[in-house]
Amino acid sequence: YPAYPYYYCVVTSTDVGFDPIEIRTGVTANKVAAADYSAYNTAVEKANALEREYYKDLTVLDAALAVDVSGLTVSEQAIVDAQTKAIEDALAALVLKDADYTAYNAAVEKANALDRSLYADTTELDRLLGEDISGLTILEQDIVNTQTRAIEDALNSLVFKPADYTEYNKAVEQAKALDRSLYEDLTVLDETLAVDMSGKNIAEQAEVDAQTQAILTAIENLVFKPADYTEYNKAVEQAKALNRDLYEDLTVLDKALAVDVSGKNITEQAEVDAQTQTILTAIENLTEKPVTEPETPEEPSQPVTEAPSETETTTQSDAKPSTDVKSPQTGANTSSVFGLSFICICSAVVLVFTSRKRKQ
Repeated sequence: YPAYPYYYCVVTSTDVGFDPIEIRTGVTANKVAAADYSAYNTAVEKANALEREYYKDLTVLDAALAVDVSGLTVSEQAIVDAQTKAIEDALAALVLKDADYTAYNAAVEKANALDRSLYADTTELDRLLGEDISGLTILEQDIVNTQTRAIEDALNSLVFKPADYTEYNKAVEQAKALDRSLYEDLTVLDETLAVDMSGKNIAEQAEVDAQTQAILTAIENLVFKPADYTEYNKAVEQAKALNRDLYEDLTVLDKALAVDVSGKNITEQAEVDAQTQTILTAIENLTEKPVTEPETPEEPSQPVTEAPSETETTTQSDAKPSTDVKSPQTGANTSSVFGLSFICICSAVVLVFTSRKRKQ
């Protein structure tokens, strides 16, 4: 065939009795080999298969892919190859996005903000925080996520130290050591002691401290029972019932009664009892006034007949002897009898007054 174009056509006859006749005519162009797109197509397929959301900037790649190099001949292979290289270079220059550290950073900040003095053991948490996972890309997001969960689990596993019960225990011991018989009403104290504060941790220390103060306040507000004034009142009544006219000096008793022991509570019972005894002792030591004896009226004196003197008797005998029997002279005898009676009467009076005084 000649190198220039030619035309051909086919004419077919189906008339009966004649064989088919083919007449060809046509034009044929010169055939030129196409450029090799194998590497180009591979690069384009690789670019199209990318997870585009993983990369920061695809502008250069997209520009390379947008260049149309289709339909080129072998003589234009360099164009195809250049564009292939441009796509491959753009692919190689792609930069992956950084891994998402949002949750990780939040977990680390939470861990770093902890008051470590509150926790019993932070060894595992410290180990995890010491591992360096910085600079990872989005393709390594699983590593970041795994480390984040590990830190969060360590945080959730932390155990608080127990609360400090030192002062609380002291307050409870103080309450239990009280002599309950001395107080009027212990209801509030018993209610505060009944509150269960066991098992609190250091984060709940404020609750323990508040209950400690409640117990101490209840103890402080307790009211003592009043002192027993039964014997004191009896002693005072006994003192007031005395006939003060019968006693010489009541100064000590009055001073004892003047001491004010009112309003004493049961813890001051000894003061009340001591003052009671002081009053009773003062009463016991009172001295009665002496009894004045009434004056006894004097008996009228009897005339005494004097006996004649010895001279007169002798004279009378000498002068006139008498033969009559002499009567006994009763003057001296009467005086003696009267004197004896008077002594007896006085003795009786003294005995009567003495007996009365002793009875009093």
